[in-house]
Amino acid sequence: MNDFENVFVLQDLDVPDAQRIIELEYLIQDSKEIEPCDVEFPFADALWTCSTLFSNCTAKLAHRRIFLFTNDDNPNINSPQLREQSIQRAKDLAELGIEIELFAINSNFTPFDPTLFYQYILPINEDDTLLNNFDASTKFDEMLVKVRRKEFKKRSIGRIAFLIGDIEIAVSIYSLVQETKGKSFIWLNSRTNTPLKTITKWVCEDTGSILLDTLIKYGHDFGGHTVVFTKEELAKIKSLDSPSLRLMGFKPKSTLKVYYNIRHSYFIYPDDKTIKGSTIAFAAILQAMITLDKIAISRFTPRKNAPPRFVALIAQEEKLDEDGIQIAPSGMNLIFLPFADDIRPLTIPPPQTCNNEQTEKAKNIIKKIRIKFD
Repeated sequence: MNDFENVFVLQDLDVPDAQRIIELEYLIQDSKEIEPCDVEFPFADALWTCSTLFSNCTAKLAHRRIFLFTNDDNPNINSPQLREQSIQRAKDLAELGIEIELFAINSNFTPFDPTLFYQYILPINEDDTLLNNFDASTKFDEMLVKVRRKEFKKRSIGRIAFLIGDIEIAVSIYSLVQETKGKSFIWLNSRTNTPLKTITKWVCEDTGSILLDTLIKYGHDFGGHTVVFTKEELAKIKSLDSPSLRLMGFKPKSTLKVYYNIRHSYFIYPDDKTIKGSTIAFAAILQAMITLDKIAISRFTPRKNAPPRFVALIAQEEKLDEDGIQIAPSGMNLIFLPFADDIRPLTIPPPQTCNNEQTEKAKNIIKKIRIKFD
């Protein structure tokens, strides 16, 4: 670890455990251990220490971010050299895929001004709330909400081509609702308690030899004969279309019924990084759909070898609150349309009720299976 003056590391990066939580709780109870530093130190040293922590971390990280809480909107104001070092160090972190999230705190009722220094080291996106000030003494709850919002990274589940006739633009797909699932169980060795690795091998029934992938064929009975396919041919049969979102036409918005929502929707947004000019074309279609009150019917193939689905695209306008902060972005909601047999009349048999004799017998059974506790 780098031994920089006035830069201290409480815990190295690792998976949280009971001991780490106890240390943090003790730190909260005894706040005297943390005291402000009156001596100015290079801000670049703190960024360098964070970079070293990520380099030494052995745990697998989904994304690497630095949460920066500060009330100093202009560090190293009297040293242009130190400021240049900090800006360069922030650029180096960005090249390594490490993002910096700023949590600005007002100091002595003075608004935090990010334009003095932090605008040169932080990328400000259109949906970022960097310019929002937070006073820790009066708006601590708002700061907690902002931390939770930043904790869940807005990551697209994929990028795909949006085909509009002969025109192709790129869009990113976001999942607005995601089910939280627990981790799957791991098979362990009963003697050593070490994780087991599962390996599947195909064995010839006649010779007992291990079969390679090239020796395995797939067959389908048709017309009294077995039609044999190779693995590559079977993959081509399953691949009906390349991954894309293909526009089929437009319909009035009133034709989309509420009960067509058979699963949660996706949200699509233009991706200028993949195809330049996608935002302009996407915005033109979006505005036309809003003006004409139309929905777009499209064929959606999310990935290779996936079956295509018909979807409806609903245009969504940007919404701002009273302070001019975005609360809903502009884009399109992707609604999965049901198949023809998904919506059909159901014949539900009437419920059967039990008579008094059956009820009494059931009570006697329940009484006999009760466990007596001492």
